[in-house]
Amino acid sequence: MGLLEMGYSDPTADLHVEGVCVDFDRFLADLESVAGTTDDKCEEFPTEAYHAHMEDILTEAGLGKLKLPLLFSVVLDEWLSIHGFNYRFTFLVVDKDFFRQIHHEYEIDKDIVRKCLSADTDVIVVYTGVTRVD
Repeated sequence: MGLLEMGYSDPTADLHVEGVCVDFDRFLADLESVAGTTDDKCEEFPTEAYHAHMEDILTEAGLGKLKLPLLFSVVLDEWLSIHGFNYRFTFLVVDKDFFRQIHHEYEIDKDIVRKCLSADTDVIVVYTGVTRVD
């Protein structure tokens, strides 16, 4: 189970936010299984869309405007898919209290749970899976 650590800073607003994404490696594996790659730099590609979403989410969290829990998804368009279908990759954004209630459902490793609940983590994202969109 992999963990992606993310940070966002805006020195002009004295803003610094730290986040983690649980199961990011599974997201990449799922993406590779339907796209044939995880490294496409076009804006529509799910990894690029994920990072754009996370920049907005971390900014809102730093400004105290983020309402949690939040579910968001990024889509792999059929023209980027090796199977010719659209795929939706879904993520759950939670605070520490909510994470304490759900982490056992995702069988998250104790070291990752510890990192998610540490004082320097502001936002926790859990990759929940992929679905084919018909």
